[in-house]
Amino acid sequence: MSGLARYWRHVPTPIRRLAVLLLGALLLIAGLAMLVLPGPGLVVIVVACLVLATEFAWAHHLLRRGIALVPARWRPGMERRLPPVRSTDRQ
Repeated sequence: MSGLARYWRHVPTPIRRLAVLLLGALLLIAGLAMLVLPGPGLVVIVVACLVLATEFAWAHHLLRRGIALVPARWRPGMERRLPPVRSTDRQ
């Protein structure tokens, strides 16, 4: 996996952001569909937000707001697992 992570860092930023956006959008649409169809819809939506938060500050902010809704005893473990904000966009 470290080889893939090393390669991913060298992918040009616009291409990397587009790939993350497409994957995150696909997961988000699938998660929304799973809310009415059989499947783990909420889990897939959270995974989509995690994927998007790796490149977009607005998604990271959305995750932080979602964590605020989680019971207090689960928060510390969840906050440690959040990806760091690497983007400088202000959307």
